[in-house]
Amino acid sequence: MIWPQIVHTWMYGGMQLERIAQSLAASGADGADLSIDLRGEKSPQGLLRQNIRGIFALEGLQVYAASALCSDHDIDPSSNNSEVREKALTFLLRALDVTAHAGCDRMLVSPSWVSVSHQFHTSRDEDAKRAADTIAQAATYAATLGITVMIEPINRYRVALVHTVAEALAMRDAIGLPNVAIVPDTYHMQVEELCSLPEALRSAGEHLACLHIGDSGRSVPGMGQVDWVEILACLDEIGFTGPLSYEPIELYFDASKVSSDRDYAEAFERRIASGVSYLRGLMSPV
Repeated sequence: MIWPQIVHTWMYGGMQLERIAQSLAASGADGADLSIDLRGEKSPQGLLRQNIRGIFALEGLQVYAASALCSDHDIDPSSNNSEVREKALTFLLRALDVTAHAGCDRMLVSPSWVSVSHQFHTSRDEDAKRAADTIAQAATYAATLGITVMIEPINRYRVALVHTVAEALAMRDAIGLPNVAIVPDTYHMQVEELCSLPEALRSAGEHLACLHIGDSGRSVPGMGQVDWVEILACLDEIGFTGPLSYEPIELYFDASKVSSDRDYAEAFERRIASGVSYLRGLMSPV
């Protein structure tokens, strides 16, 4: 099985989509994981003004996944403040419009604020219920666009809710809609999963819609200690169809330098190319 390999666009800082597409093509990637922010040119308003599908198609690429970045405390789906939850829902709905505009059929959501200073608003159970209700509303709208909403389990140091594959599956069950899936990250899994990575992925089974990939140290595949042969074999076993999404936030990584420092950007592009080439070489035998 050959899985599409894509890269989160937030990693390119303030770089324009045209340049991002050119860099992705140069690295050998198959497309993009379109990062959607609350503000600026990468906000729903800014992205809807651009011919996203055409920009990437010009380089022979496509947007295989999108990610709504809930990295602002004002857009927390689990908040006990109804205005914050409403703002989060509005952001997710507009991000879904962007996802459809980009010709993409899956979008990541985080059930709670992604930060380094998070905490429960009231309790784990109450926060989880509010998050499930907010995401259910977004997923209901997503279904009208033919889009699957994906829940990402993230390690305890970045979010208050949903840290493991099992917790993501539990929230999916709580939402109770067929167009809700999960998108684990091998880096976060190394922090939180007590079982092996393949075992955790097997537990996701048919509900695995995308996989974020990062080696140990959150490097690109092939630069750390993760057994990618074992992981790819597991993905093939469960019938996973991709994509594999890169988010290599190595120690001291600086997205602003990717868009402002040519040497730094070229080194980043070479790292992506190294990972893409490494995994592609492993995929053929699988």
